Amino acid sequence: MFKGLAPILPKMDEIESSKIPEVLTLYAIHCLLPATLLLTTPKRSTVRYLSIPCSIWIAYRAINLAAELGPGFIWCEFARLTLSIVLQSFNWLLLNPKDVNDLPVEAGHGVSRLYYVARLFYQPRGIRTPWQIKNAPQQPGYYRRRGLKEPSRGRFLVRQSVIAVWQYLALDLFATLALQQALEQEEHGALPSVVQWGLSVEQWIERLISNLVAGFVVSRILIDFHHRAFSIIVVGLGLDSPSNCPPLFGKAGDADTMRGFWA
Repeated sequence: MFKGLAPILPKMDEIESSKIPEVLTLYAIHCLLPATLLLTTPKRSTVRYLSIPCSIWIAYRAINLAAELGPGFIWCEFARLTLSIVLQSFNWLLLNPKDVNDLPVEAGHGVSRLYYVARLFYQPRGIRTPWQIKNAPQQPGYYRRRGLKEPSRGRFLVRQSVIAVWQYLALDLFATLALQQALEQEEHGALPSVVQWGLSVEQWIERLISNLVAGFVVSRILIDFHHRAFSIIVVGLGLDSPSNCPPLFGKAGDADTMRGFWA
């Protein structure tokens, strides 16, 4: 049943330490370049147009780097992040241009202002900015039940870390089951090399269940895991506050209509 999960599940490869400096450098440049242009150039500056090819080149290099490192989910997410920054660069620099005059007072000055703007590019939701998306999930009730209006740094890191660990274990379990079943079917010659449509009712039910599990369980865990891991890093290093890192998803029960699902 789990063979349908294999294409989207992460292969937990060991991180190649020699590539880490290049990864971090590409990501930093990709965030800081459009942020610097937003702060230092007027809205209709031609320099902003020149930045787009640079962003596309960085994304291209990042995707190639991800391909070289293999199908590990960390590198796939890194490639996805770079593409997201390209789209945000189009938005904030050209389509819906902003400059330093549009920033609120809380953006601060100097390095803090640069980081405030950089967040607009790597956090498309715009949390706690004038451009925050509507219906962004609130902080979990876990904190309110403990008398905290805003999560403290220590409690936030502990909770995020515990959840990230069980998510990692769940993904590893699904990946192991999917790989084991695929190997067994390949050994018995039951793994087709082409798409088959003439299946029995039992086989169609198996495919339907595996795709539902992949779409509604595994995919959500995988996407949420990335968000939690990233929040642990930025909050742990003191680059951001827990208040700026609300959950990526709200309660499933809130999406009881098509409007609620897309809101």
